[in-house]
Amino acid sequence: MATKQSKKVENSEKEIALELFHNMRGKYIIGQALYYAQKYLMDMPVEKREVSNAEDMQLLGNNLFQLGYLPTKMLNEELNYDSLLKSVEKKQNNKLKS
Repeated sequence: MATKQSKKVENSEKEIALELFHNMRGKYIIGQALYYAQKYLMDMPVEKREVSNAEDMQLLGNNLFQLGYLPTKMLNEELNYDSLLKSVEKKQNNKLKS
């Protein structure tokens, strides 16, 4: 059974969490977490993949938590874009040499 002291601590932590949830830092952290969680789910083997959860995380990130979701997505996918671009350029150069 919770004592009065432990209930005060629980309420205090809950208030802090709610305050964080409603400010910009909280929205950034949640957006960032949504991106990484969505990416993790989509990287799972097909039989374990929870596609609808990943899609909902993407929806939340793109529409409610853009502050953290979009920059995190850009930073992580920029590396993939660069390697893709280099691959395309290499293929084009090979075609020109042929």
